[in-house]
Amino acid sequence: MLRFVGGALWKPEMGNQPAQLVSNLSTVQYNTAIPSGDGESLTYSFTQDLHPQDLQLRLAAIISDQAGNFYTISAFNETVSVVEAPMSFFDPQM
Repeated sequence: MLRFVGGALWKPEMGNQPAQLVSNLSTVQYNTAIPSGDGESLTYSFTQDLHPQDLQLRLAAIISDQAGNFYTISAFNETVSVVEAPMSFFDPQM
C-alpha cells in the first residue's frame, strides 16, 4: 500500500559543485492499495514561486506490506522545467 509521497527540488550538480537544495515539498498521504506486480500512476501536485529554471524533482514514497512493514523507495528523480505562468489581460493580479 502506498502511504505517503514527499520530496524536494534541487539545483543539479554543475561541474565540481554538488547539487543544492532549493525547496522541500509537502508530504501527501495517499493510503492507496496497489496490487503486487501492478503499476499505478498518481498525481502529486505542488506550487512554488520560483524563477524559470531547470531543477531536479526528487520524490520518495513510503509503502507498506501486508505484514505492516514500512519501506522507503525512490518514486521519481528527473529534471523538470520551471516555466512562467501564462498571463492574461483578464487576470486581476496584473
